[in-house]
Amino acid sequence: ALEQFRSAAAQSPAAAANAQLLAVRMQAAEAQPSRSHTPQEWFEDARRYHRGDGVPANYAEAIRLYQVAASAGSKPAQRMLQMIYSRPASTGTVDIAWMQQLANIDVSQEGAVLTILPAPNPRLFVRDPTPLYALLPPQWRASAEGAPR
Repeated sequence: ALEQFRSAAAQSPAAAANAQLLAVRMQAAEAQPSRSHTPQEWFEDARRYHRGDGVPANYAEAIRLYQVAASAGSKPAQRMLQMIYSRPASTGTVDIAWMQQLANIDVSQEGAVLTILPAPNPRLFVRDPTPLYALLPPQWRASAEGAPR
């Protein structure tokens, strides 16, 4: 994908931006040394999968990672698992609607009032404007691109 973005970068600003974004993501993945996670890192990974922060939301993976973090001694992971299992679905399985609600709950401090965490802000790939974009007056294009008028 990176090579395709790079080959299209000369004709498309969106492809150039996407190539740069993908290269940064690949460098970050390669830069992480293989080491064992701390309980806090396991908990943060679980939160990422629970909230869909940078990855597709995956509740099964989130619960698995919460369990790993809890078994490693993470108190917030233990509290989150207690909350998840406190309200099962009528079939006895995990309630998906409850999981969605819990995704934005802060359980980092014991005894604290449950607060809502800010929504994740993913960096998304960029798209080229439609062909009709060229028909817009220059001052409108400048304001759409964030340039001062």
